[in-house]
Amino acid sequence: MKQVAVKTLQSRKEGQYQQRSTGYEERVPRRFLSEVSVWCGLNHKNILEFLGLAESSKHGLPLSMVSPWIVNGNVTEYIKLNPSTERLPLILGVAEGVQFLHSNGIVHGDIKGPNILMSDNFEPLLCDFGMAKFCETYDYQNVSTTLRYAGSTRYMAIELLWEGATKTSNGSDMWAFGMTCVEILTAQMPYPDCLDGPVIIKIHEEIFPGRPSECPDPLWSFMQRCWRKVVKDRPTSQDAVGMMSELLKAKHPPIRTYNVIDHPLA
Repeated sequence: MKQVAVKTLQSRKEGQYQQRSTGYEERVPRRFLSEVSVWCGLNHKNILEFLGLAESSKHGLPLSMVSPWIVNGNVTEYIKLNPSTERLPLILGVAEGVQFLHSNGIVHGDIKGPNILMSDNFEPLLCDFGMAKFCETYDYQNVSTTLRYAGSTRYMAIELLWEGATKTSNGSDMWAFGMTCVEILTAQMPYPDCLDGPVIIKIHEEIFPGRPSECPDPLWSFMQRCWRKVVKDRPTSQDAVGMMSELLKAKHPPIRTYNVIDHPLA
């Protein structure tokens, strides 16, 4: 029997709804349905598969989201247990997943190691689309979600922390992609020795994570571009796929084959 993972909204204790506003009560199921509406239409090798909805009356809400059970856990956990894992193909896989989302007008909104699972084929799988939203336009500079950002602090773009921005964008996804590259290369979250408060100050002062060991020059340069203050100056997910593809080609050039030509003296 195939194992599956089930994601269900937390149930509420009796009477808890009365302590909240009607708006809050209505917003929670909308958030659930929003994730379903984004996730159910995605089909890509680097996106966790959506299997469907299950009825689960125990939890106070009738529906749960069902996906394959991923035995390898998330990418950071996997690398810690398997430190010899080659990191660059994983980064390329993440870039391809992000490019797929962006090309379909979707901003993920919460890219980080814990939201990237490792498939049985050792492909990274983007998951957790609770922050994701369809966009009204595909223009790179203007594409954005309509959901207020509430992602993880150390992956958040500077405009979301300090400049009053309330909408995520392709550019903020690319900022998070750069931080996730740090996480994949080091098997640690960015700023591992800092609490969230000092991290916010460091980002404001543009003090970014140091270069991971064995990080190739092109990748390090790209990561630094992801952290540019001006959103439109950051690279795109398409740029990321192109850069990583070229980097892997250079590291693992194709094997040349030659035709054997008959020689009269042979």
